[in-house]
Amino acid sequence: MFPNHDLRFCSYEAWRGVSSYTNQYTKSGFTFESWDNGVRFAFIPISDSLVYWYGTRNTSENLKESQIFKEQLINSFKGFIQPVPTLIEGTKEKDISRKLIYDFKPLQNWSKGRVVLIGDAAHATTPNLGLGACMAVEDAEVLAKCLEQGKDLFVAVKAFEESRKDRAKLIVNSSWMYGKIAQLDNGLLVW
Repeated sequence: MFPNHDLRFCSYEAWRGVSSYTNQYTKSGFTFESWDNGVRFAFIPISDSLVYWYGTRNTSENLKESQIFKEQLINSFKGFIQPVPTLIEGTKEKDISRKLIYDFKPLQNWSKGRVVLIGDAAHATTPNLGLGACMAVEDAEVLAKCLEQGKDLFVAVKAFEESRKDRAKLIVNSSWMYGKIAQLDNGLLVW
């Protein structure tokens, strides 16, 4: 709908995985995110014996996303506290995804004619705040309420856009900035 609006590369990539793992953290539900120069790692138990994890690393945009480079992943996090290295090494390569991270600057309009965008189609955000899916649900609820008011379709769509744009812009820009801070690779600033 808006062909001149490009994706914005965030200068880092994310590896994500789910692995069988049990320790005192999984049993207590303890989660953590650990940062270092241009890398970070998160540990999130999803049961007593399964962990969802992700790691990020600064990179350039010209990498091929289909390549996982598990050895590179292991090397990127070998200096991290346990259980990070053990968790990565214990995750099967087929259970690891690797993606370059993009978002796009907030759009000025989310509709054209009778078509309106919601969720990531309207305001794709980086995963730093964990609000992408929540924002889509919020959009759906607000759009439904605007349509329920029985106004003209175009009026309802514009009311929806106006009521959601400021919050979406805040989330997209805050998540972008959080990512920039979290991915710092200046030793003094990271310290």
